[in-house]
Amino acid sequence: MILLAIDPGSLKTGFAIMKQEAGRLVRLSSGALFLDAQQALPQRLVCLAQDIEELIQKYKPTELAIEKTFFAKNAQSALTLGQARGVLILKAAEHRLEIFEYSATQVKSSLCGSGRASKDQIAFMVRQLLKLPKTFEFSGNDEADALAIGLTHGQTRGKLGVSSHDRATSRKTSSKDSNPIRH
Repeated sequence: MILLAIDPGSLKTGFAIMKQEAGRLVRLSSGALFLDAQQALPQRLVCLAQDIEELIQKYKPTELAIEKTFFAKNAQSALTLGQARGVLILKAAEHRLEIFEYSATQVKSSLCGSGRASKDQIAFMVRQLLKLPKTFEFSGNDEADALAIGLTHGQTRGKLGVSSHDRATSRKTSSKDSNPIRH
């Protein structure tokens, strides 16, 4: 089983590609997809669809784990995020991926034991559970969140262990799979 885990956004989307290996999750790749804020939303959504298509074609995932939309104070932000999620879910459905959704509270509780965990606590637990090397640096919270969503999926589905190893020994050796994609 290969999993595509996504922390959606209309300007920056975190992604993680994870694989079941000996009952554990292994990080194959992760990073962020950056979209040009100067472009209109429809053009950004097209770029997002193209970027996700590339990841799906390259890694051939069978499942998608994606963060559910939360109700923000700003209704426009929630609508824009919903449109980005729609594009991501559509691309997954086109490739017949099984789709699973997790709330931010579920992810925080699953990894940290508290639905009110901070971004730093999430990143710390992701680093510990995946046994990422000390030299590994997240491209931002979106990447760490995508990995956290993947780990939550593994725990929730009961198929996978929560710890694994990173195939790369440092950020530099994994840069070809970890570089952000920019439009």
